[in-house]
Amino acid sequence: GDPAFGASLQGGDVVHREVQAHHLVEESGGLGGSEAQVGGAQFNAVHKGLGRLFVIVHKGGPYSHKDPGKDVWTYDLATSKKLGSISMVAPVTNLGLTKDAAPLLIADDALTAEVYVYDALKGAHLRTIAGPPQWPGFIQVP
Repeated sequence: GDPAFGASLQGGDVVHREVQAHHLVEESGGLGGSEAQVGGAQFNAVHKGLGRLFVIVHKGGPYSHKDPGKDVWTYDLATSKKLGSISMVAPVTNLGLTKDAAPLLIADDALTAEVYVYDALKGAHLRTIAGPPQWPGFIQVP
C-alpha cells in the first residue's frame, strides 16, 4: 500500500492526502446488493506514473475491514472517478503493483500459498504462482 492512503472502517472511504475522498459505497451502489467495504491487509496499490489507485473491496458490514475481497476497483487519482473493476480468481488480502508503463497487479491471500498476477490495465488474469515456500504476508514491488 501507499503510506499516503488510509481507509475508514465506516462508509468505505479511501482517502489520499492530495485528492478528495473516494466514497466507495456511495459510488458503487454496492456489490450485489450488499455494502462494498475496503478489505484486506495491504488493501491498496498506487501507480503514480499513470495516476491510478487500486483497492480491494468485498461484501461486508462494519468491522469486516480485514476480510479478503474478490474485486479490485480502479480509480483515476486526478479526477477521483472509478475507472473499473477487476474480478479476482480467488479472494485476496494483499496487493502490489509494478511501476512500469504496462504494470502488473500482484495479489495474494494470506491464508493460501498462491500469488496471482494480472495485467493491471486490462484486468486479465495472467497466471497463478502456486506453492511459495511460505504464505505471503505482504507484497513488495521495487
